Amino acid sequence: MPTPSQPSATATITGQVTDAQGQPIAWATVMFTGDSPPHTDIAAVTDGQGHYRYPNLIPGIYTVLVNAEGYSAHTQQICAIAGQVVQLPFRLSHAS
Repeated sequence: MPTPSQPSATATITGQVTDAQGQPIAWATVMFTGDSPPHTDIAAVTDGQGHYRYPNLIPGIYTVLVNAEGYSAHTQQICAIAGQVVQLPFRLSHAS
């Protein structure tokens, strides 16, 4: 565990995936793709309340793609900074 004199070398991304009415979407896939080499793909899955958490993310810029059955996919770019926890909620629309 990092001490105050040893900041974490990784970031944590956390959030909730909901629908247009704010209801949680369970089992949505949240995919992180690093925009810098080695372009790593990392996935998290939401729990029954639509929450996800990805700890120990290597700092850098990521494209985040959220998919859930019956909903339109959503993409967003984020910057993960060492030692920080980034709150990244998503609101998805029903697919047409």
